[in-house]
Amino acid sequence: MVTSVLTIGARTLDYVSGSLRLKHTFDRQCTARFTVESDTDLLFGEGEEVDLQFDGTTVFGGQLFKPAETWPTHENREYKLNAICYHHLPKTRIIAKSYVNTTVDVIVKDIIATILSDEGITEGSIPVGLTVKEVVFAYIDCAKALDKLAEVSDSHWHVNDDKELSFGPMDLFTAPFDLTDIDEMADDAEAVVGNLDYRNKQYIRGGKAETVERTDSWIGDAEQRTFVAGFPIAKQPSITVDSVAGTIAVRGIGDPNAEWFWAAGSTEITQNTGDPVVPIGDIIELTYVGLFDIIVLSTDQQEVVRRQGVQGFGSGVVESVATDTTIKTQGSAFQFAAGKLQTLAVEGRTLTWSSELQVGLEAGQQILVNIPSRGFDNVVMFIPEIETVDQGSRVIKTIRAVEGPDDGDWARWFGRLLAPIDTIAFRENIGEEEILIILTSTEENWEWEENVVTTVHPCPVPSVTLFPSVTLFPC
Repeated sequence: MVTSVLTIGARTLDYVSGSLRLKHTFDRQCTARFTVESDTDLLFGEGEEVDLQFDGTTVFGGQLFKPAETWPTHENREYKLNAICYHHLPKTRIIAKSYVNTTVDVIVKDIIATILSDEGITEGSIPVGLTVKEVVFAYIDCAKALDKLAEVSDSHWHVNDDKELSFGPMDLFTAPFDLTDIDEMADDAEAVVGNLDYRNKQYIRGGKAETVERTDSWIGDAEQRTFVAGFPIAKQPSITVDSVAGTIAVRGIGDPNAEWFWAAGSTEITQNTGDPVVPIGDIIELTYVGLFDIIVLSTDQQEVVRRQGVQGFGSGVVESVATDTTIKTQGSAFQFAAGKLQTLAVEGRTLTWSSELQVGLEAGQQILVNIPSRGFDNVVMFIPEIETVDQGSRVIKTIRAVEGPDDGDWARWFGRLLAPIDTIAFRENIGEEEILIILTSTEENWEWEENVVTTVHPCPVPSVTLFPSVTLFPC
């Protein structure tokens, strides 16, 4: 029998037996739902702190969210309460800050120290991370900032029930025990084979890559002033007319007296209308670096053949398209596609089991499963979801663990699938040409002193002995 202690704010309460349901998922949707009965008004407020313990160990810490009250009788009140865990706290605070040549762990610790510590969040386990060349967070919530840092460093972050924020690689979060075939908890386990994200042919649509420097040429006809290059222009070009160098400026913002104009991302160059049109036969040569769209295709042919054999019909091809505009080279795109196939062109397995309360298991952990009789021989699996239900006489935990790409949770956990080729640099919520403006607030104490001279101007007031006249007027 589990002994539970529920504290909301400064009050210790009992929840209705059988009403408790806890759900912890890898994507931080950790919630608690339970019912409290009372014959007095408990005046619950949204945001009140919630702490739930089983046998002296905290199993949920968070805040009330939209508490609801009903009146089943004239005397009794029933409160249907929902709570969200502390992991949502970083989403409530905004960061506007930039970092240059800084390791990820230092950035995370700075976010905690300068912003999240105000909410009671402290440092958990944060090992040394890789160095990023440039990071700019332009007024985004801290949760998004931590997500981006985790994405580029193949890491995970979590705020536990003690408000400790940990940030690090997969093996930083491990289960406190292994699951083996001698554990009675495995007796009712269910194994499912499947992969919602399966594909064996991967297209990647990237951003725009730069061409090598190239030269396009045209022959003047004494009429045309606008000429179209073969590719959108990436950067400052140079131009000659009949082998004589000309001036070329950015259209609209450059030197208005230039002989030619261009614009980034445009294929057109235009001659200044104030200059004579290029004569017939003169050769115009534009030397520039162009832009082209990246799209690549990678195929796992062995997996296509295997899939075709399993299906017994069709081609066996399963295609997918992924878009990542941050990819700037074809090499990166091919590596990204290969990484996708390496991880997703495989079957996935899910293992689900239920047991009496198991303290220490959390969503986001990896667990070693050794149940050879069920086909799991020392397999490292990932726990994306845990659900805890009070059934009245006992508390049951249902754990779902996955091997391979069972679903989106697994894909998020196992990261980018692509080891970055270039130096990591990113800007969140701000363009390449924009400048981050950081607002600051200051407090000042002003001492004011004023001298006022009062002059009294008396005036006559009518009375029984004083009357208005042609030379005397009342106020």
